[in-house]
Amino acid sequence: MKNNVREKLIEEYNSLLNKNKSTSIKYYFLLNNVNVNLYFDAYDSNSPLLSMILSSEKKYYYTSLNVNNDNIRVEYLEKIPMIILEKILDKDNTLTAFFRRINEHIMNNNGNVINYNKDVYFMNTIKFANKSRKDLPFFHHLRKTPMSDSSLELLYQTMGITRDILRKIQSSGYTIVRTGDISKRAVLTTALKRELGV
Repeated sequence: MKNNVREKLIEEYNSLLNKNKSTSIKYYFLLNNVNVNLYFDAYDSNSPLLSMILSSEKKYYYTSLNVNNDNIRVEYLEKIPMIILEKILDKDNTLTAFFRRINEHIMNNNGNVINYNKDVYFMNTIKFANKSRKDLPFFHHLRKTPMSDSSLELLYQTMGITRDILRKIQSSGYTIVRTGDISKRAVLTTALKRELGV
């Protein structure tokens, strides 16, 4: 995501009053008959969250994305239905035009403030994704289990965490556990201080 887009999202979120771990800013637009739903929050300022739900022809797809990364590769859109992927790929079979459109939409529009728990679209999609996905939206805790390099790369692509922090977690023998349950959401910064003294 472009720096100016990320800054706009963070500024918009930080300007909200009475926000909590369930507060999000939602953007929506239609592209090539694909419903694009984006959810952003900076509840943990060191790990901002960007989730995306795509739907078309009764097919749904959820993923979380690294808001700090401007280069999302197709292979990290794990298990995306082909009927959706075909509609968002550009003529070079990349997602460049799709993510450019996301950046433009955010820059030219204001999001709607929502509560994750009250957004039926989000909650129903996450409930289904919870059974089959590793890239659930919310940080839950650090587990004393070695993190593989492939897990580190997946976390980098799908969470707003820098590679440096992920490498510190990995070198300390921990990995990140995620959840789709907002009530179990925790702050990564707090866990890093408690478990790693970072």
